[in-house]
Amino acid sequence: MTRSAILLLCTAATAAFALPASVPEPAVSPFLSVSVRMEKSEFVRGEPVRLVGTVRNSGSTAFIVDDYGDWLRNTVKAYVFDGETGRMIMPRRDAPRSAVPELAVLPGAEKEFSVDLSTVCDLPPTGRFQAAAIVTCGGVGGAPDENAGSRRVSFSVVEGIELKAATRVRNDAGVPRTLRFSLVYWDQAARQNLFLRVSDAASGDIVAFYRLGAFLRVADPSLSFGEGDTATVVQQVSRDHFAKTVVSFAHGAERVLSRDDNLVSAEAFSDAISSHIVNERVDRVMQERAEEKKRGFFSRRTTRTDLPPSPGTPASPAPAAK
Repeated sequence: MTRSAILLLCTAATAAFALPASVPEPAVSPFLSVSVRMEKSEFVRGEPVRLVGTVRNSGSTAFIVDDYGDWLRNTVKAYVFDGETGRMIMPRRDAPRSAVPELAVLPGAEKEFSVDLSTVCDLPPTGRFQAAAIVTCGGVGGAPDENAGSRRVSFSVVEGIELKAATRVRNDAGVPRTLRFSLVYWDQAARQNLFLRVSDAASGDIVAFYRLGAFLRVADPSLSFGEGDTATVVQQVSRDHFAKTVVSFAHGAERVLSRDDNLVSAEAFSDAISSHIVNERVDRVMQERAEEKKRGFFSRRTTRTDLPPSPGTPASPAPAAK
């Protein structure tokens, strides 16, 4: 076999076992665009970290995300990056194919979507982060995919300021589990908001989270426990009014049971009555002084009243007649 024949065979074998060509990079979509914003700039650890986005379709065909046919190639994905290093936080292994399971944007229209970033990746407990979204329109008939990406937006996850904490034992399928209940607050939307976070006392994993709304720190909120794995929180919502929230922390049934925002504090009501009485007395004294001033100095009279004699004291003799 000649040398040229050997080279020809080697070339053919190399071509037969060569790796397949790399998939071309998705092209930028000419008709899709996406913009995102965070629901809040700061989130308390435990509450849903929501990314809100808007997909705009300027094309002539609808953009549909679904679990059927060619629509499976269309996705909306969210990504989270470390705010300090800029590195992407790896997605969860059980993350869904598309962060938005269903979406339909008609030609010339736009549609809003929402994603809880905790379902996308395992966020660290606290820190500064960035988030973005990418919309993919899958190519049909061998056509390459087309992408539309958003700009990154920043947000933070904070621990919150703890006001008080307590522990309680709960039975999970017959296994006792110690839970830690923490009342924490943080400023959101220029108001102080109260939260009840329930976590495993041993591992620190969050079991339940309840947003209790805005409150005032004039009076500290109270936390008590009732029968049937229930907890009650009373918080001040205005100068004279309090709110009472009853929650269930039973295994698999964590939810808010009732809420009453119209409670009146007995102390606040008593203070209001006292203030009203004091104000009335002050007004009466000021009115009497104003009337005396109008009558003049010589019209003021004082009446002398003789006190009755004390027991055992002889009465004073009557004055003799002249």
